[in-house]
Amino acid sequence: MRQLERALSIAKNIDNDTIIGDLYKSLGYTCELKSDYENAIKYYLKSLTYKEKLNDIKGQASNYNSIGLIYYYQRNYQQSLDNLKKSIKTCQKNRL
Repeated sequence: MRQLERALSIAKNIDNDTIIGDLYKSLGYTCELKSDYENAIKYYLKSLTYKEKLNDIKGQASNYNSIGLIYYYQRNYQQSLDNLKKSIKTCQKNRL
C-alpha cells in the first residue's frame, strides 16, 4: 500500500493522469482485498474520475464493475445493481 501511495505522489508530481487513474484503481483493489470497502469505493471513484477525464471507456466500465461488487459484498444490492448496469451499458454503448 505504501509503495502505491508513493507512486501516486510521483505520478501527481509529473501530472500523469493515466498513471494516477491506474494507481487509484490499484489502491481500490488493495483495499478491497483487505475488506476495507469504504476506502475501496473511495479509490475506485477517484479512478473513475480520471478514466472519464481521459475518455478511457474500458477503465470506466471496470471501475463501475468494481464498485458494484463492493456494494454487493456490503449487501447494498440496489447500488450494486445500479453500478453493474452502468458497467454493462458502458460496454454495450461502446461495443466492448
